[in-house]
Amino acid sequence: MTAPMFWWLDLGLVSYEAAFAVQETLHWRRRNGLEQDFLLFQENFPVITIGKSGSEKHFLVSREILAQQGISILYVSRGGDITYHGPGQLVVSSLLRLKDHVQGVHQYVRLLEQV
Repeated sequence: MTAPMFWWLDLGLVSYEAAFAVQETLHWRRRNGLEQDFLLFQENFPVITIGKSGSEKHFLVSREILAQQGISILYVSRGGDITYHGPGQLVVSSLLRLKDHVQGVHQYVRLLEQV
């Protein structure tokens, strides 16, 4: 059995919006068989994302304080509550067909936790 091929791309320090646009494009291409599995690496300018189950009520400081510190706020279509992304924090997104690697999403998450 040969090892699966992974492509990777390092976006460097980039806005969350720009990185997410690249991720959406690669996801579409992978889902439609136009790309192999992909790892996307990035750092983001300071931003707090608010996911589908998130709320500004969960902030520990005001919008004004965040703005003074150069932290923007962005509502996103992804799951989750609120998440900070910023310089020095490496974000790795995997775009892959799970069934080629694991038996399901729960196994994948358990393997990530081990890493």
